[in-house]
This record gives sequence, C-alpha cells and structure tokens, in this order.
Amino acid sequence: MDDSADRRERKRNKEIDDLLAASGRTQEEVANYLTRRTGREYHNYIVSRMASGDRRITAEEMDALRELAGAPASAPPAAPQLTETGEAVPLFGYANAAGAILRINEDQRVGVVPIHPSQRGSRAAYAFICFGDSVAPRLNHGDVGYAVRNRTPAKGQLCVVRRIDGDAIVKFYEGQDERTLFLMQLSPKTDQKISIPLREVDGLDAVVGASFGPG
Repeated sequence: MDDSADRRERKRNKEIDDLLAASGRTQEEVANYLTRRTGREYHNYIVSRMASGDRRITAEEMDALRELAGAPASAPPAAPQLTETGEAVPLFGYANAAGAILRINEDQRVGVVPIHPSQRGSRAAYAFICFGDSVAPRLNHGDVGYAVRNRTPAKGQLCVVRRIDGDAIVKFYEGQDERTLFLMQLSPKTDQKISIPLREVDGLDAVVGASFGPG
C-alpha cells in the first residue's frame, strides 16, 4: 500500500471510530442495527474488525453507520425502474429503533422503492423491511412489504398495526369487535389469536404486496 492509500485507509478507520463513538451504541447494538438495515447478519466481532481496520467496510455499511450516528449519508442510488412510471414510495426500517422495533414515521425512513402495482391510486402507500420470521413464509426476514395506510385488510391478509406508543407490528388480520383487534402469526405457530385492545391501536394498514430478498 502506497503512502496516499495508507493515509486514506487511516482516515476511513478514524471516521469509523468517530461514528461508532458518536452513535453511543455498543458493538452488539451496532451489529443488530446493521442486520436490520442491510438484511444481512452481523455479529459483534464483525463490528470489532471494522473498527480495527481488519475488515474493509462497504459504502452501504458506511452510510448505515453515518445514519446511526446522525451524520448525513451519501446520496442514495435512484430507485430501479421496476414500474412503467418509475413512481416510488418511502421505505421504512429500523434505522433509529432500539431492538427489533418497526415505526412508520420519518425518523425510520431508510430510502425509497418503486411503487407496487397494488398501491397505485393511493396517496398513503409505503414499504417496510420485514424483521424476523413471525409471518414467514409470506414475508421472511429482510423481505420488503408494501402497505396502504388506513386500508382495512381482509381476513387472513397481512397487515401493519400501528400502535399508540409508536411501535408497529406485522401480523395476519383475523378480525375485530368493538373493543379488540384479533391477529395471527405463523412462527411460533399458535392456535390462539393475538388480541390487542383497540384503544392501543393508532391505525391499521393492509399489506398489498411483497418483494423477496434483502432490501
């Protein structure tokens, strides 16, 4: 490695150190965040190798660390032209959440994706990254789901339940009465319906499509 390349590498390593310090997170928390953000599995030792310079860091990983630390990320690539018009919807993930928590609000926005055909005509469409396998195989960890805000799902349809506390969960809609929302999941499988008091629900969004694979 020549002197200029060595200087660039040292500068990059220092930026990684600074970002990790600025984030105020442990290596385990950073690893969990990178897993949610990229759809690939990270462990403490990978973050440690990044910090020590023993592992090269990708542009996507660097952007993720900048987001975690509150620094501006580099300009994202344009949304791929998967639709005739190239229309896009916001993509939400786990950028600022502690643990496996989804929130459908601007501080969780991680980018944009092309609109799903089933979302056309709606002004309240969005996409989200699935975390965990509670509704697999309909949506697996790392898959992207496409939802329409405040659209009541059909029985057995995936939905996003936005709770009053700000958290959102992805489950199968089973119905509701005047007081309670009933949901189901597939993993771990249970014959019991999941019950949520309607007073704890801020909104219910139908999931109308999915794309499979990380991000």
